[in-house]
Amino acid sequence: MSTNCNNLNPLLRDGTSQQQRTLQALLPAYIPVDEHSLDDLRKFAQKFAEEIKFYELNTVVPPLGPPPTLQDWTPFFNQLLKTDEKNQPHYTLFIAFLEMFRVAQTDLNQMTQRHLDFFYRDVLRLQEKAAVPDQVFTIFKLASEVSEQLIPKATELDAKKDADGIDLVYETDRNIVVNPIQVEQLKAVYIKRDISNDIVGPLRMYASEMANSMDGKGREIENTDKRWKTFGRPVKDPITNTIMQAPGEIGFALASPVLALAEGNRSVSINIKFISPVDFNTILFLTTSPFNNDPNNRISQAIRNAIELNFSGEKEWIQPSSVNAVFFSPDRMTLTIDVTVSEGQKPIVAYNTEELKQNFKTALPLVKCVLKNSASFSDYFVAQQILEQITISSIKINTVVTGIRNLILQNDEGSLNAEKPFQPFGSSPRVGSSFYIGSNELFTKRIDTLKLNIEWFGVPT
Repeated sequence: MSTNCNNLNPLLRDGTSQQQRTLQALLPAYIPVDEHSLDDLRKFAQKFAEEIKFYELNTVVPPLGPPPTLQDWTPFFNQLLKTDEKNQPHYTLFIAFLEMFRVAQTDLNQMTQRHLDFFYRDVLRLQEKAAVPDQVFTIFKLASEVSEQLIPKATELDAKKDADGIDLVYETDRNIVVNPIQVEQLKAVYIKRDISNDIVGPLRMYASEMANSMDGKGREIENTDKRWKTFGRPVKDPITNTIMQAPGEIGFALASPVLALAEGNRSVSINIKFISPVDFNTILFLTTSPFNNDPNNRISQAIRNAIELNFSGEKEWIQPSSVNAVFFSPDRMTLTIDVTVSEGQKPIVAYNTEELKQNFKTALPLVKCVLKNSASFSDYFVAQQILEQITISSIKINTVVTGIRNLILQNDEGSLNAEKPFQPFGSSPRVGSSFYIGSNELFTKRIDTLKLNIEWFGVPT
């Protein structure tokens, strides 16, 4: 037996979200019953005139005359498509008939609305709700000389007049403090996991520098209601069928004073110790026979092919000249990455957000390690699976630098110029004479090994 659920009206719309807004396609006038325009009716009459055939009144039919020629009404309606107002009376009369037809056309197009009114009012006998005050969202903009302004509750706002000429006055529903703060940028990151042939693949990240755009890069939104993917879900280009959003970077960054390496041939070794075991079964399906024979070597190779390291420079990121080796040892729970920044490359300096355009909260030199989106599916997947599973317990950075020349030199007599020959212990050396070597880069670090390369001038045989 049915009962009344007392659900008065579950179809509530607040109008503030896209799902709650009125759908234009549901409005009665969205698709008219007869949507022909006056120009459409003119063209129809001209086309229809081609189908009405007739013979001339004085036509002599065979065998007394030649075969008769069929005529149609096209010449009669030739002027219908002309836009000027100088027409003969019979053309003007026909156009007047079309204008009168639009009255019947308008009445026909209201049939959908009348049907809805009959169904809801006469059949279901629904009662209309009482009128409620209209609501609007208002944007306040401060004058140039004002830093902030209080708008009290119930402040009246003049919205001019409506279509009937009635004054529209709105009131604020709460106290508002207007300030000059504005949204500067809208960015989004979307993360999805690739699935191919029912095989769960690696995570992929898509970054939108301008989330309120078609491609996440600033392309104008093409849809009519100007909607965009709030949380950065990628959109495919309708022509190329490729994802328009730029691939994002997945990885980690390390900042340390030990990375201040301004010159010379610089070798950096990052040793990562982890405490969680690695489940090799999750990546076996992507491997070849060398993996099964030597999984450590296969994983090391995959990580080496899939990662990219960049160091913070003065104006740009500095990529190492070579990745020397990657060692993965699940037994020792270690991952070591060795890279080299050659002597001719620019200095590794403290991170500068304004120059390098990424939001790292540090003023120390920094190395960024990310997975390359250009890496093969297999290498990318293996490297990500390994890095995703491990839990890091410690990270140690070792550096080896050869060829430091920017030194501060001094003896008991004063400062020395390293670019010219000099006497390290002065012009009259004696027991207890001092020779000082200073370096901002070198002596701010814990030194394991230090070697000096001194070239003597005029050494006696």
